[in-house]
Amino acid sequence: MEFALFSDDFFEAKESEQKEQAAPQSTWAAHRSEPGWFHEVCERACESDVSFNMKHLRANHLYFTGSYPEAVCAFTELVKLMRTGNHQREVAEGLARSLLKLGDTRLSLEAASQLKLSCKSEAHFASYHMLCAEIHQKIGDHSKELIHLQQAIKIHAMNTDMWLKIAECYSQISRIDLYSVPFTLSKTKDATWFAAASLLRVEIILKSLVGRESGGALKKKRNQKLQNRVHPVVASLPPIFISKAHEALCRDVFNLEFQTQDESEFVDLGSSKLNKTGENEESVATMASERQGDWFEKQWFSFADSIQDVYYVPQVKMCDD
Repeated sequence: MEFALFSDDFFEAKESEQKEQAAPQSTWAAHRSEPGWFHEVCERACESDVSFNMKHLRANHLYFTGSYPEAVCAFTELVKLMRTGNHQREVAEGLARSLLKLGDTRLSLEAASQLKLSCKSEAHFASYHMLCAEIHQKIGDHSKELIHLQQAIKIHAMNTDMWLKIAECYSQISRIDLYSVPFTLSKTKDATWFAAASLLRVEIILKSLVGRESGGALKKKRNQKLQNRVHPVVASLPPIFISKAHEALCRDVFNLEFQTQDESEFVDLGSSKLNKTGENEESVATMASERQGDWFEKQWFSFADSIQDVYYVPQVKMCDD
């Protein structure tokens, strides 16, 4: 058959030639790099030839391998080269954490303040508050640690790690052993009550996650280990306390859609929506001075006001002679 002036042989020859040209000449193999390969690249190349990302990789690797003095130098150098907000947040946190590992809490707080300026989502602010909580814990200022933990929980109310940390913080404030069994509550409402309620909150969340943990067997094993650690303490609490606290602390658990910290929706606050002075900074400063009427305890632990006495003993009516 002929089409226009071309015969069948013309088309068949072309198709055959194209297939031959498309045939691979050699087998492709993935390039394998040695761990920490970017260290050698940074040392051999000229300063101007090393990219920002390459230096960032090197700084992170130094931190995670425990070379904290070198990591501080690497992150400090990156601070001078920063151009974008994302890099600013990551570099500031890396610098702050490296300084914290070296025990320099003053400079670590300064670096954390730079991290706060680049926060654009609730998840970013939660990371900032958790970092500040770690710094104040290192200093031994548990009151300020508590403020930052409360702000983080305000963003991630279903995070068991945050609730466990705040329970430990309350126990430090009240100078008690959080994991002693039986757990001793004060006669009246105080930090021991809030520590116990926070542990109960951890157990409530863990029970709500049974059968639907994200992260597979590893996460399930981690949750079970935490449950085994928390349950004996919770079980030793007075029944009236457990009853009232459980009723108050479980209300939102089964109404909230399951959401882990890693899966939190990104809410862009943007420069147009985020006050330059920092709405978060304002609230923290206010609570630091006045504790804002103990807003956190009022929101989560108001059940305590309905408990007259956790150690109530029924009075035996004496018969008149």
